[in-house]
Amino acid sequence: MINRKNIFSLILFFCLGSIVAILFYGIGINKYPEYNSRKNRIKRIIEENVTDCLVFGSSHAGAIDTKIIGFKNGKKIISPGADLFEIRYEVASIVPKLTNLDTVLISFSYFTMYYNNGVYLNDKGVRSRKENRIRVYATCPQAMLIDSNIGDYVMGILYPLVTNDHWERVISPQTEKKNKEPGANNKSNQSLSDKIKHLNKHAIERCNRVFRHLVPSMMKNYKGNLFKRNIQNLEKILEILNRHGIRTVLFTPPYWRSYIENTPIEYRDGCAGAILKIQEKYNMEYYDLSSVKDFQNHPNLFSDSDHVDNKNKEAVAKFNKLLRQALSNSQQK
Repeated sequence: MINRKNIFSLILFFCLGSIVAILFYGIGINKYPEYNSRKNRIKRIIEENVTDCLVFGSSHAGAIDTKIIGFKNGKKIISPGADLFEIRYEVASIVPKLTNLDTVLISFSYFTMYYNNGVYLNDKGVRSRKENRIRVYATCPQAMLIDSNIGDYVMGILYPLVTNDHWERVISPQTEKKNKEPGANNKSNQSLSDKIKHLNKHAIERCNRVFRHLVPSMMKNYKGNLFKRNIQNLEKILEILNRHGIRTVLFTPPYWRSYIENTPIEYRDGCAGAILKIQEKYNMEYYDLSSVKDFQNHPNLFSDSDHVDNKNKEAVAKFNKLLRQALSNSQQK
């Protein structure tokens, strides 16, 4: 015979558990709004189904203005430091659902072929860039793992009941770190000479961090050849886009000259070689705007050494007009 007291206890436990879960969910959405905002934006893009151009990639795509380059309903789905593993996941999840999509643009940086946020370990042995993975899982959920990592997938699916920093924003709110946009320390009233010094200093520090610390750690900790795996990631992205008849454009944005000079040549050559190899097999376009002279002689067009200043209307207009011209010239051929 079923014990009514036990049934009542189970019902009570379930109700209390549900209340606690709802409470934590509300706190999580309030304290970690960036994931929910991004998730809702992607959901709207899919539901409205009017997007004619999508931009994927890292913050190097931040200055893209889809209207200037000629699209009516363009949208950006970008994340700081996004790698090809994450972009492949997002493309596979979003693109097949958009029947009006005409063009996809993807930022392609000097480090793109050597990045894997999931395997980076900082000096303390902590996977400090795993938030990139969790962000993708939380905001673009689908039954697919990135590089077979079940742990990050579970954390992403359970957001905001599970958070990347273990609820530190709630437990110790005074330690909360505010994300700064690229070039946030850049002062608009700097003299030209000070701005150049700022860009040169940033270029050295940035290249040292990326190419002498981040990339070597990622390549060392990845089980296999990371460069070849990223070629496979890019090929899978192109297969999806080609299958749906979508024009695919990869671009490298303008960089300040010191950033180019301080990037080890082997990384630049490696990325260029990957593009040439892939172009032989897939329908895609690539535009390298990294060393355009119109930008090299105007330091105020940059927020830092590897980001066009997306708060500067002149910089945004100049960059997008360059890209629009490249797109137009390609169609005329």
